[in-house]
Amino acid sequence: MDFKSFKKSRGKLKESVKKMKESGTKFKKDERFFNLTKDDSGNSNALIRFLPQPDLDKPPTISFFQHGFQEKGKWFIDNCPSTFQNPCPVCEYIQPYWDEDTEESHNYARRYSRTKQFIANILVIKDTVNPANNGKVFLYKFGVKLYNKIEEKLFPESELDEQLQVFDPWEGANFKLKLRQVKKRNNYDNSEFVAKTGPVAPTDEQLEVIFNQMMDLDEFLADDKFPEYDKMTAKFNRIMKIKTAKTTPKAKTAAEKAADDSLLDDFEDDVVKDEKPATKPVQEATQVADDDFDFSDDETIAEEPKKDATPAAAADDDSFDFDDDDDFSFED
Repeated sequence: MDFKSFKKSRGKLKESVKKMKESGTKFKKDERFFNLTKDDSGNSNALIRFLPQPDLDKPPTISFFQHGFQEKGKWFIDNCPSTFQNPCPVCEYIQPYWDEDTEESHNYARRYSRTKQFIANILVIKDTVNPANNGKVFLYKFGVKLYNKIEEKLFPESELDEQLQVFDPWEGANFKLKLRQVKKRNNYDNSEFVAKTGPVAPTDEQLEVIFNQMMDLDEFLADDKFPEYDKMTAKFNRIMKIKTAKTTPKAKTAAEKAADDSLLDDFEDDVVKDEKPATKPVQEATQVADDDFDFSDDETIAEEPKKDATPAAAADDDSFDFDDDDDFSFED
């Protein structure tokens, strides 16, 4: 646009300003994700089917750590860099509280501790509250409790329990997703797989329609999904009212990184142990939970570090495969 056209169109400026204000005040929801719609009692039910990624060389789920808590009326929600064994200012802040062997300190640490989240493709077969979702493929975020239900079927502990290929569109089974309110918190304990197995659709043509809706999950582990250390520190300090100079962590040696690996587990990250928090509030911590990705579920999501644990970044999911099903292909 040249200057004459720009001058002639200056009447559009007011509309442009309105758009700026709207874009700055509204959070853009990712419509690709499935969320249960609660009824008047706060409950909900849906019948879903877990699906793999369209590239079968990739695991059906991805996982990452996230911090989510409310402090002084403001929410702090950020992906945790410890997903890739990088320093995290929040994990560093709470580590001294884990080191103190008191229930009060551990409760305080749990309030700010990281949670483990998972993402997978699903087909919504029946949504009892919002039937407009029926027959559509979505992304679904869920926590450790639901993941454990999947793992129990994929890798049964007893030889008496039959293995279920949860993510197989031909030989998998539907999942009854049941949301209940227990002590005013979201609870998914009653969720379960149905006994009957079979194809998610009766014909290859219908299966192909589902396949074409399935989404790659790599974008959620991209670098831009995880905050830089200094920016995350500034945000955390601002919400916690901590007045400290920003510091950038020193690069770790190979030996230090190896030591980090041995302490990483599903809930709590290894941190700089000689660093002390700026302040120690005395209020008792409340539980933070993760099944619905809204941090309001009824489960404890943090514990002390354990040795010989594995990193978060999808390592738990590498064992997912379809080797038992040689016919698993969309090329038919």
